[in-house]
Amino acid sequence: MVAWNGHPVVASDGQPYESIASTEPGPTQFRLMTGAPRAGTWGLATVGPALLAANGEGVFVRDPEGRFTPVLAGLHAARLVALDATTCLAIGEEEIAALRLENGIWSECTPRIPGAGYPSIVHAGNRSAWVEYGVNHAARLTIEGDRLVRRSFEQFPWSQPQWVHVSVIGTTVAIIGAGNDALFFDESSETMVEARDLRELLAAAPYPIQRLCRDGSGTYWASHEHGLVEITTSNGLRQVDATSFANLNERTPLVRALPGGEIWICTGHSLYVLDSARRALPPPQVQPVLVSLLDSRTRAVIDRPAGARGELGVLPYRQNALTLGFFAGSYASMRPLGYDYRLNQGTWTPATTGSSISLSDLPEGDYHLAVRARDNRGPVASPAEFRFAVAPPWYRRWYAYASYPLLAAVVLAGLFRLLVRRAEARNAALERLVAQRTGELQATMLKLQQETRTSATLAERNRLAGEIHDSLEQCFTGLSLQLETTANFASCPPEVGAGLAVALNMVGYGRNEVRH
Repeated sequence: MVAWNGHPVVASDGQPYESIASTEPGPTQFRLMTGAPRAGTWGLATVGPALLAANGEGVFVRDPEGRFTPVLAGLHAARLVALDATTCLAIGEEEIAALRLENGIWSECTPRIPGAGYPSIVHAGNRSAWVEYGVNHAARLTIEGDRLVRRSFEQFPWSQPQWVHVSVIGTTVAIIGAGNDALFFDESSETMVEARDLRELLAAAPYPIQRLCRDGSGTYWASHEHGLVEITTSNGLRQVDATSFANLNERTPLVRALPGGEIWICTGHSLYVLDSARRALPPPQVQPVLVSLLDSRTRAVIDRPAGARGELGVLPYRQNALTLGFFAGSYASMRPLGYDYRLNQGTWTPATTGSSISLSDLPEGDYHLAVRARDNRGPVASPAEFRFAVAPPWYRRWYAYASYPLLAAVVLAGLFRLLVRRAEARNAALERLVAQRTGELQATMLKLQQETRTSATLAERNRLAGEIHDSLEQCFTGLSLQLETTANFASCPPEVGAGLAVALNMVGYGRNEVRH
């Protein structure tokens, strides 16, 4: 952004825009400049009364007819910085050139030098140009005689590599890292200096400052991770205003103080102008307002008691999981708001579900809930407070506790009676089993006695049969001997011998039968 003919001109998305003069109150309106370079516009500078534009084809100047005519070709220029009323630097990624207006003609006044990378952000110093190249890399460009000189800064006291932010305050240049780590370069002596006042100013801010801009009134505009801080000095005392511009939710904005006192703020996607008439207005007050109370399990709406705003009543135990929805209470804040909550003076816990707070499995008891709104810089208002209670479940109420001894006695009595019945049943079963076993034993003994008597009778019979067998065999044997002896007598007649032979055969047959 530059000021040209008393009006701001900006390059956005590769196109130049000029503000529309208006006496009506309201936002500044912009329009596309006519005759813009066909290859786009990526850098702007005002050198005296001239407006210069840069793009990948070179450098162009706005002529009185409203057209951009080329003054330097063959240079991929990304940024322009005016050193004085006749000199301008065209800074590209690969080359850097110096242009000077002499006798109405623009021409290069020094040999080109190699570039040092893409010039992300440039600043005009005291007859110098400062370039923010990136992480741990900044450079100062000057013309010394007929030479273009680049002095690079790549060694810094901080341990972690980080983006280098450059701020030009008079003849002092602040090179700032993160956490107020800063170096100060004096352009008059071209040496590093202490710059105690600036270091104290950085320390006085409530946030780590990364960019500084001082306007014509001596007011400092300090950029930080979450917006903008205004620092003024009155009667030798610094006053830090971190709330008047709290609605500016931008990360390390780039502040430009244009001639005439206008303060413009540039970011990657927005452009702001500060309205001095609104600086004294207090920041919008926000306080969380409870808009819904739900049962987290059933998603049913829980009715709130009428009357006191912060009283939520007594909730049954089945509703001990709650979802509370909040509204910030105002639409004035431009920052996205989150919420923190605290139960019973505990620690603050950030809500993770946007504007809702979930409380799960709350035990019975009384609760004091505090809810506060916050942005990315911290709390923005006093907390809203709510009181409620969760009733105990029926089995933890007084009448339940009173009935527990009686219930225990009944259970013990029933258990004792059950044990007695089981013992009696077990004894009866044992008696039946003993009787059964006794009967079986008696039957077995009777059967055994009968078998014993039968065995004795059979044994006696066998003994008698054996004795009879032996007696008969002896008898037959003796009879056979007598018959054989008689038959062998010589005096035995044949007829008798034949009869004796028959008798002897009969005796032999009987003896064989007895043996077998």
